[in-house]
Amino acid sequence: MHKYFLLLFTICFANAQAQQQAIPLYKTVTLSETPDDFEPTLMALYPTATTGGNYIQNKKVVDSKKATHKTNINSYKTEISGPAPTLLNSWAANSTNGTPADNSMAISNGGKVVSVCNTSIRIYNDTGGKFLYSKTVGAFASSVGTLVRYYDPKAIYDINNDKFIVTFLEGTSSSDTWIILCFSQTNDPAGKWNCYKLPGNKEKDTTWTDYPILGISEEDAFVTVNKLHDNMGWKDGFVKSIIWQVQLSKGYAGDSLNYIYHNQNIFGGKPLWSICPVQGGMQPTHPYMHFLTVRPADIGNDSVFLHTIDNTVSSGTAKWSARLLTTDKIYGIPATAKQPGGQWLQTNDCRVLGAIYENGNIQYVQTNNDTNTYLSTIYHGYFDAKNSQTIKGNWVAHDSFELAYPNICYSGAGPGDHGAVITCSYVNKNTFPGTCAFYVNRDLDGYSPLVICKTGDKYVDVLPDTAERWGDYTGVQRRYNKPGECWMSGSFGDATFTPKTVVAAIRTNDPKLAVPQITKPLQTLAYPNPANEYYILEFDMTKSEMLTFYIYDITGKNILMPFKDKASKGANRFSFNTSSLAAGNYYMNIVNSAGEVIRTEKFVVEK
Repeated sequence: MHKYFLLLFTICFANAQAQQQAIPLYKTVTLSETPDDFEPTLMALYPTATTGGNYIQNKKVVDSKKATHKTNINSYKTEISGPAPTLLNSWAANSTNGTPADNSMAISNGGKVVSVCNTSIRIYNDTGGKFLYSKTVGAFASSVGTLVRYYDPKAIYDINNDKFIVTFLEGTSSSDTWIILCFSQTNDPAGKWNCYKLPGNKEKDTTWTDYPILGISEEDAFVTVNKLHDNMGWKDGFVKSIIWQVQLSKGYAGDSLNYIYHNQNIFGGKPLWSICPVQGGMQPTHPYMHFLTVRPADIGNDSVFLHTIDNTVSSGTAKWSARLLTTDKIYGIPATAKQPGGQWLQTNDCRVLGAIYENGNIQYVQTNNDTNTYLSTIYHGYFDAKNSQTIKGNWVAHDSFELAYPNICYSGAGPGDHGAVITCSYVNKNTFPGTCAFYVNRDLDGYSPLVICKTGDKYVDVLPDTAERWGDYTGVQRRYNKPGECWMSGSFGDATFTPKTVVAAIRTNDPKLAVPQITKPLQTLAYPNPANEYYILEFDMTKSEMLTFYIYDITGKNILMPFKDKASKGANRFSFNTSSLAAGNYYMNIVNSAGEVIRTEKFVVEK
């Protein structure tokens, strides 16, 4: 890696600012009223062969090394720390008549689950997978307009607005490529959605848009995409990656959508491939948004690129920048995984597939090649977003399975707690492909045993080739109003030898859960204590600053949604209603914008 690129980039690219623009509402669609269709799908059983690009050559290298490697799959595993999560619920969800099963999901505080996969959108409740509505992306698309080929849906839940966002793509050429971005008007996903068509070929050249990833900050939504050459795919046709930044409030209101188009995502003269948004842990970040990129087609690399958009669309000053970090353990493109029936599963490249930000730290996950075994494993990296130049990385392996297509969500209780849940796909030559999850210790010093969310019924056998598509991505989300609970959507091989979606919920069993300790003092006046209706806290601030208030019970469990607001310089008063709390002892933590606990208050609720 050439260190001088960092100086060159700082001089030339650190403050790239794009112009704010607007796009009108295309159509309002009521999901429950969209017409049913028969979900037509046309799929090439013999995809066009591709021979160019580093990805294809490097994949051949690692597959060849795996074929001659004699490591027993049961001879190596990651150090285990703490109990496995508890599986709360699991059910077979979306079916797909294509391959692979590209899964994404979102769950509201009210328990509405939106599960999307390839060409289908399903809405469930959270008590056992009861169908509320089942529609196809095609039906949704036909209500939006005359769309031909639609794919790669993604869903996300906005905790601050109690609403959903869904995006999917249309078209696979420069002449018909679109990004469809839809905002629910309420917290009912079966109701009305405001839909916008963002051009997939804004430059009007010979490229089209592929592989969207969706993220949100407090005020904005972000859609990152890859631009590919016409008549080429992601393996050999990559041109550059784009970040669309749009204003949430306009989307929810159905107004013309203000946006910024960030298209100068280049480092050292090379475009950055597959930009992954870093999602806020307990709540969305503000006003900034981070993103991560690696060199995903390399056999081995230690470069990670941290992107930052420093402000909102409404500010009028949002700038994109990036800096180069290095990992203490290399990552690399994984070898193809073995499944039963003489079949193999494609593991794709080692792009970042999920990332979170909490307590000033970023954690992220990739599919990775373990060069000790040449088995597909999970790369889990973490670092201080503000100060680190080096990233701590771990290869997360299992003693029985190959692992791939991970995603990550925050599961901790706030300041001092880095707990997270990672979900991924698993398989071996004797075990049908399924979905599992495990817990990242709150101190980042170990991983729990796996919990199996859904075992496979059969191996996947859709294509005439023995290398079957395994997946592109999985979905995972923290249940914001139920601490320690995380929901996910992954894939498994069903009885018809095709991939199918599973939706599951788990709860972490963190033995170290505790109220975070104070790191900086703040003088306060709290009353009444005991409280039987309202609890009031008065304090003085030396400067205006964003503060977050957390409420814990006596066991250290975060029991209420964190409240975040900007305190003024001078005297401030914070109060909340205690009526929903049972009688007992509680703690309140006040956390500043740097993630530091500046005050812990103990109070009593009487009934």
